[in-house]
Amino acid sequence: MSKAVFAMMAAGTAISAYGAYQQGKIQQDLNNYNAQMAENNKILADQKYALDLKEHQKRYRHLLGKQRVSYAKSGVAVEGSAIDIIEEGALASAWEIQKMKYNKDVTKAGYTASAQRSRFVGESAYYTAKWNTAGTLLTGGSAAYNYGQEQNWSTGGKSWYG
Repeated sequence: MSKAVFAMMAAGTAISAYGAYQQGKIQQDLNNYNAQMAENNKILADQKYALDLKEHQKRYRHLLGKQRVSYAKSGVAVEGSAIDIIEEGALASAWEIQKMKYNKDVTKAGYTASAQRSRFVGESAYYTAKWNTAGTLLTGGSAAYNYGQEQNWSTGGKSWYG
């Protein structure tokens, strides 16, 4: 009966150690997945910027065209105040484009930080699991050894198994 208890202690220790290792590995895999999603979101931020930029340029060209048609219909020469208005629109458009680019860069920086954090957390979980696995094996091994001592398996040259 006592050898069965020892075998169960050893098996329980091994299972517990393997579980600790697997938990850390799963946590690492999950965080690597989260990091990859953040990297993908950086690509999406670039794509969104490109789409927003095209849409903005389309709206600006449309507005500029409407202004020119309106000036032509009114008989206003494109000089003086009319040019000032067109230039002001061009500056406002350039400013809007710079804001969109800045927002894209800030968003991408956030995703980069998120990816780095996820990878760090994953690595930490993995190494923590390795230490927990080692601790479980040492604790379980020590308990099994103490149990063997209590059963006098190590005295008189006897093997634990014989």
